[in-house]
Amino acid sequence: MADLYELVVDADLPGDLTAAERAELRWHLGLGPRPLTLAIVTDFTEVVFTDDGEPAIVELPEPLLAERGAALRVGGPLTGAFTVRDDGASTLLARQEVHPDSFLRVGELLRWLERRATRCSARVRFHEDEAYTDVANGDLPG
Repeated sequence: MADLYELVVDADLPGDLTAAERAELRWHLGLGPRPLTLAIVTDFTEVVFTDDGEPAIVELPEPLLAERGAALRVGGPLTGAFTVRDDGASTLLARQEVHPDSFLRVGELLRWLERRATRCSARVRFHEDEAYTDVANGDLPG
């Protein structure tokens, strides 16, 4: 059994997003290459073990909302979209399975979206539950 949660994010973003912010959001959604500089979610520090069994700290940036295809536990499809309207404003929509190990980084992304968005909705549910919980301030369960 996996500790997976369904996360649904729907946000309207203003037209004053920078090109770098749009590029980073597109990367997180799996829709573009990783920018050279990450400014929305910045800490991808991981502890790994070398071939000698010694711990080493490395940066392993990975997009947070980029999974596609059939969901493993929550049913339905995993997806992400980012559209820019004629007025320059944009919309972000994602449905993903997230593991508690990624909650800190996903929470950081959600807090950024809440600060920048003109409208932001994020809901989460444990894969075995029926009811969703609204996510406020990027605070995911656990």
